[in-house]
Order: sequence, then C-alpha cells, then structure tokens
Amino acid sequence: MHLTDEQRAIVEAPSDAHLTVLAVAGSGKTTTMVHRLGELTLRGVKPSH
Repeated sequence: MHLTDEQRAIVEAPSDAHLTVLAVAGSGKTTTMVHRLGELTLRGVKPSH
C-alpha cells in the first residue's frame, strides 16, 4: 500500500520517538502503525520495548 508523506514520516521516525497519531476514521492509522511496527522490527527493536 502507498503511504502518504505524513504516514511515511511516522513509519520512519526514530525508534525512541514518542508519537501521537490523530486522524479521522478510514485515514490509515492502523495501516501506518502496522508499517511502523514492521520498520521497528527490521531495526531490531525488541517487542518488549
């Protein structure tokens, strides 16, 4: 799926960044978070963190 520039910024934010995602229903929050979790996994961040 294609991510918007804003979604890509969330996915690529530093591993230790504190993020808040606010958006209307159907805007892709869940998709963005799934991509973010995948990115963190690729970076070697353990799920316990």
